[in-house]
Amino acid sequence: MEDARPTEPIPNPIQRGAAVSTGGPNKDIIFLVGGAFENSSYGIPLVYTFDTAKNVWNTPIIKGTQPTRRDHIYSIIDVTAPTPRDGYSNTLLPNGVIAYIGGYGVNGPTNLKEIYLYDTKNNAWETMITVGTIPDARAHHSSVLGLNNDRIIIYGGFYSSTSPAVAHDLSVLDIRNKPYRWFTPNISGTIPPTPSAHTANVVGRYMIVTYGFILSQQHINPDVYILDIGNDSEYKWVTSFDPKLSLTLSPNPSPNQSSIQNGYSISIGTMIGAIIGIFIGGILITIFALMIYRWYKRKHPRAIPTHGKPGDLNGLVVHPEFQYSHNNISHSSGFN
Repeated sequence: MEDARPTEPIPNPIQRGAAVSTGGPNKDIIFLVGGAFENSSYGIPLVYTFDTAKNVWNTPIIKGTQPTRRDHIYSIIDVTAPTPRDGYSNTLLPNGVIAYIGGYGVNGPTNLKEIYLYDTKNNAWETMITVGTIPDARAHHSSVLGLNNDRIIIYGGFYSSTSPAVAHDLSVLDIRNKPYRWFTPNISGTIPPTPSAHTANVVGRYMIVTYGFILSQQHINPDVYILDIGNDSEYKWVTSFDPKLSLTLSPNPSPNQSSIQNGYSISIGTMIGAIIGIFIGGILITIFALMIYRWYKRKHPRAIPTHGKPGDLNGLVVHPEFQYSHNNISHSSGFN
């Protein structure tokens, strides 16, 4: 194909069902191939190009035998991305890779043995076959990154509307080594009904699950679940939230981390005490100031200017006892 561009740009082509691809030496040319026009396609070029650098349309000169024009044709895309799906979960890993797990594919729920990894730094896809105790296929579940960035925790979801229950509704994917390994963690506490289409977020040492839909009971979930994931050997469903514990970002904190946590607790107590002290102190200072003011009023009644001497000020006299200087007033303190 030769791209012999005319000296004058051509009008924008108006057609439907054409194939579109990018190409050219610098990958800055868009090729519009085939398609149909409303009235007639006779005499209309089969291929148009759009120069994205110059923002103009052209008709290239193409050698060889021209194929028959056709409508609703598609370009071939050579990518390694997974097939389209919905209801999947995705988790951003510390190395810039996004892990896509589960969801509905073309043929229904996808097997969780196969997960897809997208490298955001190198713009590359990877398909990984995981090992271990593979959880049931599911969609509309949640996934979070564990406390130490070495595991993905998935929770909830359903297989289908007629088969909502999934085995191992809470599973863990160990991502420290390839291939990644699935396992079912030890869990204690009162296990809540399994939700789907919910959200899950990690706050400190807790995974907080909010709302969603309980498919097995056919109702919207009004509750918030809290899972303590601070201990890797055993997760625990809890019914209360301790903000102090939520600051612990490791299941086995080091002495330094413990001291940081304790220091935070002390600083909170100090802040609360300081606020209460300031409040009470403000009240006492106000009362004390009023007492001083009333004492001062009784001790020093207001001077009433009168006519005559001494210290005649345009006919008005102030008694010498009350002729204080500004400095004396502003620097006086205590009772004399």
